[in-house]
Amino acid sequence: MLSRESPICTTEDRGLMVEILSALEHRDRQALFQFYVDGHDEHQIEVDLDLNSGYLQELRRSVRAAFSKRRVSRIGPGKTIANA
Repeated sequence: MLSRESPICTTEDRGLMVEILSALEHRDRQALFQFYVDGHDEHQIEVDLDLNSGYLQELRRSVRAAFSKRRVSRIGPGKTIANA
C-alpha cells in the first residue's frame, strides 16, 4: 500500500504512478503532493484547495485502487515484480 512512509521503489511502480498522476486534474495532483510530499494535514489541504470534506481521502483511495489494478494487470495476479 502507498503511504508517506513507503516510497515507490521500483522503476515499474514509478512508471505506473506517473501514468496515474498524469491523468489527474492539476488540483488533485496538488492535493496529493501536499499530503504525501509536504506532509500537510488532510483537513487543511481540503480547506486550502476548497475541496469537500473527505475528498482527499477518497482521492487517495481511488489512486491506490488504480495503482493496484494496473499493477496486477501488468504483472499478473498473485505475482510480484521480482517473480513476474
